[in-house]
Amino acid sequence: MTQVELPYVNVQRDRDGRVRYWYFRRSGRRWRLPGEPMSSEFITEYHRLLAATKPVTALGPRERPAGSFGALADDYFVSPEFRSKRPSTQKMYRLIIEPLADTHGLKPVALLERRHVKQWRDARGETPGMANMVVRVVRMLLNYAVDNE
Repeated sequence: MTQVELPYVNVQRDRDGRVRYWYFRRSGRRWRLPGEPMSSEFITEYHRLLAATKPVTALGPRERPAGSFGALADDYFVSPEFRSKRPSTQKMYRLIIEPLADTHGLKPVALLERRHVKQWRDARGETPGMANMVVRVVRMLLNYAVDNE
């Protein structure tokens, strides 16, 4: 059996004892790779699947006007304050801030009022813990904005 060390390639024996090579990438689907590893058909299919299942990434910084809620969120995500947090905390903050920035990203932060934050909190009212977390994270984000002018 040939040793294969390619990303997303799994080696399995079928019930008849033959070795099969599979391409798998967290989408829940897997594809059988033809032939032997490093053969031309194997490599061709591997590169085709690699390109077809490549995750979509942002093309660059979002174009949001200075002083907007979206620009504040983008600035915070690249700040040392955010980077110093644990990965689990960063993930939680992103889960809260990114949807708000997508919805209200073009609105000026200076016009943000208490009633707006209460509306955001009430929108998450089905889960009280998350509703309270929205208030905490927005408070922290606005404190960051004041500290960094």
